Amino acid sequence: MLDPEVKRFQWRPKRAGWTFFVFPGNTQTVALCLQSGMVCSPSTVQAHLGRDVVLSCPVEPPYDLTNETLEWTNGTNVVHVYRSRKDDPDNQDLRFKGRTILNHQNLKDGIVSLTLTNVLMSLIQAFSCSI
Repeated sequence: MLDPEVKRFQWRPKRAGWTFFVFPGNTQTVALCLQSGMVCSPSTVQAHLGRDVVLSCPVEPPYDLTNETLEWTNGTNVVHVYRSRKDDPDNQDLRFKGRTILNHQNLKDGIVSLTLTNVLMSLIQAFSCSI
């Protein structure tokens, strides 16, 4: 169950997608809860501040995502964009430059896995991904 002091975020996908909610936890832990979207099953991930976290979601039913455009956002900030079969860092927010890694191999199996390195408390808000 979520802490009652956790900020709640509204997100309405324009395309198929899902949202990770990020909030502070006890003992310097950040928890990321996946809100069920149009194509992704619910799951929960925990990350420790200063460490890496993988935001991963299998698309259901599975299909090859290598030719799709994937856009990760954090509020209004662009976290990571994948289009034309490659990462597109042109509009990436400076706070995320060099701190995100998309697993390209999993895309063919319908799994989106984004690694966010060095989790920071200042990023306490929703992470959203749309396809």
